[in-house]
Amino acid sequence: MVAEERATPERRAIVEEVDAVVIGSGFGGAVSAARLAKYKRSVIVFERGKRYPPGSFARSPRDMSRNFWDPSQGLQGLFDVWSFRSIDAVVSAGLGGGSLIYANVLLRKDEHWFLNEDPTTGSGYEYWPVTRAVLDPYYDIAEPMLGATQYPLAQSPYSTTAKTLAMRHAAAALARNGRTDVTWTLPNLAVNFGGQTPAPGAPIPGASL
Repeated sequence: MVAEERATPERRAIVEEVDAVVIGSGFGGAVSAARLAKYKRSVIVFERGKRYPPGSFARSPRDMSRNFWDPSQGLQGLFDVWSFRSIDAVVSAGLGGGSLIYANVLLRKDEHWFLNEDPTTGSGYEYWPVTRAVLDPYYDIAEPMLGATQYPLAQSPYSTTAKTLAMRHAAAALARNGRTDVTWTLPNLAVNFGGQTPAPGAPIPGASL
């Protein structure tokens, strides 16, 4: 179950002892809770953010200006921005965690990003304790589990997606202007397109936990 304010006092009183308490309903929390429940463990999930059903995401700049998580300012929106000395991070606050804001894109990190440079060369220094080769077996597990599927641009109704077509046209224009370093590909997405016209709330054939 998910602990939330709408839970009745009676329901909260019943759940006095469980096998596991999971903090956060994002990727890690949701999968952990699902696996524990699958093996007949009692689980309670705590999530600070609210539910975001179809149609509830911000659709305008005005809506987006209030769509941040800062309870001190009366804001309990989706995006939570953390600033550190050398990095900024955007995380989410909502039922579903980071899955609400990562746009379903499943990319394997390119090998050249796994830097292990010599600090004496003057080129900077970044140490990664893993390589792409180390991660590949885990990509092999995660992609089928998440349902990695290439965006079906050749299939109606997805063939008329304005943003996708605009990106393809922009890449083609750059190539015509002599850019040789431009590539355009359709990424894998963790989306079950179902081979049917999408509709909010419609069941997806073959979907399972």
